[in-house]
Amino acid sequence: MIKNLFKYWTLQVFNPGAVIKDKYAAFQSLLEKDKNAHELMAELEEIYYDQMPVDFNVIEKKYTQFAAAVGDMIADLYKICPGKYSALNTFHQKFDHYVRFMLAAGKEDTDPPYAMPLDHRQALDESLAGGKAANLARASQTLRLPVPAGFAITTRAFNRFMAFNDLHRLVDDNLARLDIHSGASLARVSDEICRAIREATVPEDVQEAINGTLAGLRDVWGPGPRLAVRSSAKGEDSRTSFAGQYLTVLNVGDTEIASAYKQVLASKYSPSALVYRINYGMADREVPMAVLVVEMIAAVASGVMVTRESTRASDNRLSIHAVWGLGQLLVDGQSVPAVYQATKTDPPDVVFQRPHRQAEQRIFDPARGLETRPLDEVKKKTAPIREATALTLTEWGQLLEDHFGHPQDVEWCLAHDHRLVLLQTRPFYDEPAHQPSGRLTCSFEPVDNAVLVSGGQVAAAGIAAGKTVTIRGLDDLAHVPDGSVLVTRTIPPDFAAAVNRLHAVVAEAGSAAGHFASVAREFGIPTIVNAADALQALPDGIDVTVDAETGTVYRGVVQAMVDSPCARRNLLADSPFIKRLGAVMSFISTLELVDPGSVNFAPEGCRSHHDIIRFVHEKAVAAMFQLSNIRLRKIGGSRKLTIGIPMLFYVIDVGGGLADTVDAQAPVGLTDIASRPLRALFKGLTHPDIQWGAFSHFDWAAHDKVVMSGGSISPESAMFASHVIISDCYANLNLRFGYHFVVLDTVCADKEADNYILLRFSGGGADIEKRRLRAAFLGLIFERLGFEVTRKSDLIDARYAAAGKTEIAHTLDMVGRLLGATRLMDMYLKDETMVDAYAEAFMQGRYHFSNVAL
Repeated sequence: MIKNLFKYWTLQVFNPGAVIKDKYAAFQSLLEKDKNAHELMAELEEIYYDQMPVDFNVIEKKYTQFAAAVGDMIADLYKICPGKYSALNTFHQKFDHYVRFMLAAGKEDTDPPYAMPLDHRQALDESLAGGKAANLARASQTLRLPVPAGFAITTRAFNRFMAFNDLHRLVDDNLARLDIHSGASLARVSDEICRAIREATVPEDVQEAINGTLAGLRDVWGPGPRLAVRSSAKGEDSRTSFAGQYLTVLNVGDTEIASAYKQVLASKYSPSALVYRINYGMADREVPMAVLVVEMIAAVASGVMVTRESTRASDNRLSIHAVWGLGQLLVDGQSVPAVYQATKTDPPDVVFQRPHRQAEQRIFDPARGLETRPLDEVKKKTAPIREATALTLTEWGQLLEDHFGHPQDVEWCLAHDHRLVLLQTRPFYDEPAHQPSGRLTCSFEPVDNAVLVSGGQVAAAGIAAGKTVTIRGLDDLAHVPDGSVLVTRTIPPDFAAAVNRLHAVVAEAGSAAGHFASVAREFGIPTIVNAADALQALPDGIDVTVDAETGTVYRGVVQAMVDSPCARRNLLADSPFIKRLGAVMSFISTLELVDPGSVNFAPEGCRSHHDIIRFVHEKAVAAMFQLSNIRLRKIGGSRKLTIGIPMLFYVIDVGGGLADTVDAQAPVGLTDIASRPLRALFKGLTHPDIQWGAFSHFDWAAHDKVVMSGGSISPESAMFASHVIISDCYANLNLRFGYHFVVLDTVCADKEADNYILLRFSGGGADIEKRRLRAAFLGLIFERLGFEVTRKSDLIDARYAAAGKTEIAHTLDMVGRLLGATRLMDMYLKDETMVDAYAEAFMQGRYHFSNVAL
């Protein structure tokens, strides 16, 4: 620091021109970093305020770039103002530490145990065994219910696997560039991560733990066991079910476990699993993957039991869904099961409610493996289970619900030797996550719209409207647009890859017990299944309203239904993701330093990175416009500029920007300006129809609020000055309208290829929604003027390039009019409907909006 200060003051005395050159270079660098920081902050705000589902690695990457840009701004300010504001670095480091602490994943334990049998005490620990294995262990160890013999490969084994193969960096880099709205991006990221995991090596110590646990189960399984290798991620089979999102590998030999294990680990990054996790608002490191290895059971019948049909405490019904063979066709939404209902009374009352519609069954034969066989005529007409089996399942259901303290979604199977086996249990929810509990009762006046589908089974309650899109298989899923009502024959779990684009789903087959139905309930996607002839009744591209309270689909948009509390709600609104990001944003975008004249406008007053950006920019601009104090008037010191409006300007002429006849001691006026682009801009800014005087005909309370936040600028206050650097064909302006800012850089020269206008508009004293309305208005006008416009939150970037000098001058004239006309636009615009009307009024020549009735 001392050495740098000595160099600075030596140059200041002996070579002041070098100081100016260095300061200007640092200032240009600072402005570029300021631009980058604002762009990144706007992108983070857009994610937060628009509740855009992204992986947290996207946040981390953008934040890292943002923090570096802020740090670089501080470094540039130190070059412009040596020896000043040394506390800025301390505050920057402090905020950076807070944000990185909130973004950091928890410590990943890579120490043993790596594997444990389900009857081991540690298998009860979900953080080790994962959700599926821990729930089975509890059912077995505590309730003594029969479960398949098996073991868990722990989350610590997963952490060890990832660290041993150095996979975290590859995963993080890919997730940081993932766009879950793009099918191509999903496929590319998923393929790269999954391939790397499948090709990786299981660490020797993990493999030894698997082999040792396997050896301990040989007496139970016998020789040559056939096994199911299933996912058991942390958080799976909990409030976040991840139903059907991860891979299960069936009919695995004991020598094939390592390969199957890697396949299941890789499925953590399948397209549908990525979309599910990110839409749920969870970070990748929050769901480490454990794996459950259990014996295969040759099932005669299988199914799903829901211990309460809704989560209302008064609901005393239990439902059992059953199919012949393995349950795969049921949970994949390809079969219509037989359904039983039971009352949870003593004794329970079981009623056969609906027969199955099943053309084929999935069979496991220990000798022949897995097969899909046609269902014979006898089984087509015969219920898969008897009443006695349903009674036993009912008793299990009550035990499980009482033990876990919540309704359960239970998978079970009936073996050839008549053993009834519990395969899985997880909490059942009939409402989206992060929403208040308690189902709404929705009723409406009679609807005039035509009924297109009726009598379907409700798999996920709710109401939504949209355009129908019919698909025949997974290959069509990538082409489903946002806001669609999906019409399909079946609903496999892989459809979860489109949950962020679906308003509702109508399927001809499937059941409320399927995996996708669970996902739909969690994400609040109204879903109707078992809807006969839906593909014929609902052709592509028509507007419909799906009432998944009654199993009905209406033609057109039934507005009363869509506007009701039963309509689909935003899952991310109250998610851990948004809450966590909100805490992060408090140290990024909160702005406290709004008044440069305040005693608090100092490094010690900074409470966020945004405050630092504001302070650094303010002090850098102020320093650059004090160059006249170092006796450099011959090369362009700052001059006061008055143009007849209540704004204060200071100008530096770097060559031909002012007339040769200007008095060196007098303030500069409009007639003294020789700079072609500045003259054109000021022509518009001083247009006679722009009202710069007293304001009237609107709410003075609202006016006072805006004025206090910078809506009106005192022409005598130097602290609110705007600054201009000009030449004969160049202008760079930092215009300050209270709390919002305009940065404009333009060339208006003889050579068309050199000409351009770059403009940035940001900030404001009103709330975020009103600032975004003004940004929408400005963006619309700039587009009509021929600019290329980028809008992020309340930040506008506009570019106009490669035009003749006459066209550039005319456009700058219009920009001046627009800037003058919209000083208080965030006060006048109340909602989106006013944006188009005000834009049209401006284009027709109206430049004041204080008393406009449109």
